[in-house]
Amino acid sequence: MTPEELAQRIFHRCRTVPLFASAFSATADDSLLTACLDEAEFQGELEELGSSDVSCMARSVADRLGLAIAD
Repeated sequence: MTPEELAQRIFHRCRTVPLFASAFSATADDSLLTACLDEAEFQGELEELGSSDVSCMARSVADRLGLAIAD
């Protein structure tokens, strides 16, 4: 999986999962996508990816943007 594909998966998680969507609701798409791409490039190319991996990356994106995710 390329970083661009991974960034799209992270972005999708941030926008569609209620836990994340509420935290990222005030974040513009461009800013969020840039942060997702930064995270994806940090991770590098991956062969396998689980749902929990994407959630952890979404949390990292929140940290990058200074947002808190409610548990």
